[in-house]
Amino acid sequence: MFKTLPLKTKKKFEISDITRDVVTVVNESDINNGLVNMWVSYTTAGLTVNEPDPDLWNDILSTFIKMVPLKANYHHNAKYSHLSLEQNAHILSCINKSSLSIPLKEGKMVLGTWQSILFFEFDGPRTRSLQIQILGK
Repeated sequence: MFKTLPLKTKKKFEISDITRDVVTVVNESDINNGLVNMWVSYTTAGLTVNEPDPDLWNDILSTFIKMVPLKANYHHNAKYSHLSLEQNAHILSCINKSSLSIPLKEGKMVLGTWQSILFFEFDGPRTRSLQIQILGK
């Protein structure tokens, strides 16, 4: 099964828990055992699995910004200086990943007790999409 899930972000930097949305797609699939593959086709967004805790998300985003400051002497910025955009979003997405695969067993994703699927926005607000492909039987 293949499905595109729309995602709307509200902030420049944002983390969203998209687990429920992915579970809904899994339930629609009628696939019991296999893999749930997710992909975001953007160079300024990402995916990960971690705790569904907004305080943790703030810590993660703060740490990312310390590692890759919003304003710096990036070569990429020089090309687009007429747009006055901060271009650290591309670097931040390299720290993150653009895909996830989660095992599917007996109709449920195999996630740990405190694990959720998180979507990272590094250049919002935007309308994005998540590609979900479920393989199995």
